[in-house]
Amino acid sequence: MARKELALQSEICKSVRAQGGYALKLSHRFIVGVPDLLICMPGYPAMLIEVKDLGVVTDKFDLKVPVTPKQREELKKFNEAGDLGQTTYNRRTAVLVGLIHKGKRVLVINPYWVTKLNYLYEYQGSVWVERSTPGPTFFDIKQLLGS
Repeated sequence: MARKELALQSEICKSVRAQGGYALKLSHRFIVGVPDLLICMPGYPAMLIEVKDLGVVTDKFDLKVPVTPKQREELKKFNEAGDLGQTTYNRRTAVLVGLIHKGKRVLVINPYWVTKLNYLYEYQGSVWVERSTPGPTFFDIKQLLGS
């Protein structure tokens, strides 16, 4: 796994914990497709997260989100496994895509089935947040989740 993706996972976990949540790095050497992170934020259901780091992008981009078919299958199984009842927030799985745009670190959340990102600020269905500065730097996970 690329070093930058591991660093982004660590940064996401720190951001979740800084905002009162719980984050756990998942890994399994013998099973392909296991999502990267389990995160729990107060007021939201537990989520399985696949993390991808796409590096530096320009204003006009058309990027493939490199999630494997097995990763998509595992996320889909988890998403469909339980009924969330009357909760107002129903996302249980997502792909968090890290990128650098105009010199700023950005995190974009997408449903697991989205295969491409087009035009960061206009992409339908995507929510994005920049890493906060100054002070303690972290991603606003609740904003990312849509609170």
